Amino acid sequence: MKEELKKYETLYILFYAPWCHYCHYFIPIFVNASKYAEEKNMSVKFARLDVSSIEHVPEGFKIERYPTVYLQIKEEKYLYKGEHTQEAILRYLNRKLNDDVYEVKTLEEIDEFVKNSSLVLLSTLRHEEVILHQSFLNFSKTALNIEFIKCFTEECVKKYRLDIVLFKKFDEKINFYTLEVGYIANANMDSVKEFVATYSIEAGGILNDTQIEMMFDYRRKMLFYFRNSEDKEQTKYDKLIQELGKDFRKKNVYTVISDIKGNPVAERMEQSFIIVPEDLPMLLVYSINPNSTDDNIMAYIYSIRGAKEEQLTKEYINEYIDKINDGKIRYDLFSEPPLKDYNRDGLKYVIGRTFDKDVIDEKNNVLLNVMEENMYCPECLTIMDIMKNLTKKYTVEDKKIVFAYIDVRKNQPRDINLENEVPPLVLLYTNNMPEKKVIKLTHTNWTLINEEYVENFLAENLNWENIKKVDENKEKNNQKEEAKKENIKEGKNDNKKDAQTDL
Repeated sequence: MKEELKKYETLYILFYAPWCHYCHYFIPIFVNASKYAEEKNMSVKFARLDVSSIEHVPEGFKIERYPTVYLQIKEEKYLYKGEHTQEAILRYLNRKLNDDVYEVKTLEEIDEFVKNSSLVLLSTLRHEEVILHQSFLNFSKTALNIEFIKCFTEECVKKYRLDIVLFKKFDEKINFYTLEVGYIANANMDSVKEFVATYSIEAGGILNDTQIEMMFDYRRKMLFYFRNSEDKEQTKYDKLIQELGKDFRKKNVYTVISDIKGNPVAERMEQSFIIVPEDLPMLLVYSINPNSTDDNIMAYIYSIRGAKEEQLTKEYINEYIDKINDGKIRYDLFSEPPLKDYNRDGLKYVIGRTFDKDVIDEKNNVLLNVMEENMYCPECLTIMDIMKNLTKKYTVEDKKIVFAYIDVRKNQPRDINLENEVPPLVLLYTNNMPEKKVIKLTHTNWTLINEEYVENFLAENLNWENIKKVDENKEKNNQKEEAKKENIKEGKNDNKKDAQTDL
């Protein structure tokens, strides 16, 4: 593997898993980009790697989700965070091969970049030694969701003057660094970064995936308004949220509207919490925790679930934000879903670390199916069906067990490490305290798993020696009862026949 990666100077590599439905959508786009690059004789090689087929991810690559794309140039690795389109993939390649900043000569070329990109940052500063231009160049090496271009021709300078200029797809208004921030002499990379972060997000707007990713990259504090666009009672507050968005800029809070009927706030936010119709409308503040020493605790989340009409006012929301900033409101959770129970067909839907509550507080055992609920994981659904059947059987008081599942597309608790694991992953948490004992249910072919296999696994690991006998006795009693009913029924039918014969 190492030799293969070193063979090519410029390599685009896609890491995917066969059970990932996003991957099935993205792979044809990646292949088409490869064909285009080959037709144009571009000096780049495209490669795909099924992570489920290898023991370890190659050194230097960090895979947190699927699909993940890296661009490797002379063994330097760049994580691609742009849009999943052929144009965006190839533009990113051009940008990296051109030292992150693409030089244009005409106003038409600038217009073309603006037309095809969510965000474009332009420098018209001629002298490389100018501090602002140096800051622009340094920023270009770290920001992945922005197109960086430079233009030093007379017509570019005449229209955009000597400055840094920001273009946004959502807004026809362009922003000049010197008008918004101040003198060029005060410029540094942080000031350019803050300039872009402040003016590249629409106040109270419905953001796309790229903008959401950028807000996380810049570690913004965000207020989300979740609502259902089909409910007029909820959408009537959109204007208020947009107005608040402009006010909150002064408090370094960025306001976003998210429609539950579409994409709740992109894949990144779906992993942090689950939103259900009963919660709507909902206000949620996502606040980065700068003092955390735990990399897994990315942020604090504060929420007003099932927001009432009297709460959706300027005064109330302003006061709520101020209390958060002053540390007077306790957060709901650490970038994890709230501790709340959801059930379906007798199975518990695990959110965050709610199995801790079951195991530690309620002294239950938990059999957890870590799965992907989609057509590409039939084994996941097979395990689900087995667990549904088992919930009906294990009702004996001294055999307490919770059958649960978690959809890793929507949230991934910190206690579960899925590195190099492919769903389904079935884990048994036992109530041996003070520490949980976790046992993994394994099988070479998940499609061969049946109820008896799972029952034997439980009996063996939980020392339930009499579980079979209990169930067998119950079954025998049930059979006896059924036989009695059948005999009574047959006796009645025989009596009816005799009566008809006598007539």
